[in-house]
Amino acid sequence: MTATTETLLEKINELEHRLETVERNNQRLRDTVETLEDENDRLRDQLDDATETIETLERTVTIRHDRQLAHLEEIIIGEDGILVDDQEAHLAERGPILDYLQDVVHTEDLHAEQQTRSKHDAKLERKLAMIADETDVELTDTAIAGEDKLQRLLTYGPEDIADRVYNVHHRARDVLAHATSWGQRTRDKFGERVVMSARTVKEKLGLKRDETLSSTEVRRVFEKLEQLAADSPRRVRAITGGSKTNKLVISLRSEETTRRG
Repeated sequence: MTATTETLLEKINELEHRLETVERNNQRLRDTVETLEDENDRLRDQLDDATETIETLERTVTIRHDRQLAHLEEIIIGEDGILVDDQEAHLAERGPILDYLQDVVHTEDLHAEQQTRSKHDAKLERKLAMIADETDVELTDTAIAGEDKLQRLLTYGPEDIADRVYNVHHRARDVLAHATSWGQRTRDKFGERVVMSARTVKEKLGLKRDETLSSTEVRRVFEKLEQLAADSPRRVRAITGGSKTNKLVISLRSEETTRRG
C-alpha cells in the first residue's frame, strides 16, 4: 500500500468520524426540538385550561353581579326582582330605600326652608320697625300685610311682585330698605320726604351688592321704584334727565295722611 493510499484512507476515516459527529449533533437537536414541541403543547393546553377557567369565572361573576344588582334595584327603587327572605322582609317592613330617602330629604328641606323664612321674616320685621320709628309711621298689622307693591317688595322680596325677577328688582329692594340711611330727610310745607342722589346710591348700593354700577343702572332702579309705587299711598318720584343729578324722592307720609294734615 502506497503512502498516497494510506493518506486517502485516513482522510476518509476522518470524514466518516466527522459525519458521525454531525449526525449525533443533529439527532440531539431533533430530540431537543421534539422536547420543546412537547413543552409547547403542554403550555398551550395549560393556557387553554386557564382561559376556560377565566371565562367560567367571568360568567359566574357576571351572573352574581346581575343578581345582586337586581336585588339592590328592588330595595332602592322598588323594581321587580328576585329577593332573598331577608331582603323581602326589609322591603315589606320599610319599602324601597329611595322612597324613604326622598321623604327624609323632603322633610329636611322643608325644615331648613322654614328656619330660613323665619329668620328672614324676623329680620324684615326689625327693619320695618326701625324704618317706622325713623319716619314716625305707625306700623300696624294691616300695614305690614299691605297689598301695595312697595311693601310687598320690602317684606317678601322681588319674587312676590314680579313673574320674572331681574337685578333691578333686587337693587330696588336694597335702595328702599336703606332709604333713610342713604338719603337726606327734608321737611317743608309739602311734607316730609327722603331725597337720594344717584351719586350716593351708586356708591352705597355698589358696596352693598359688591357691584360696579353705571349711572344708567341707578336711573333704572329709581324708575323701577317709581313704577312700583303706582298703587302705593306713599308717593315715590324719580327725577331723571336734564342737566341736574338724578334723584329719587320718597314721601315719608302717605298722600292720604298729608291731605288730612
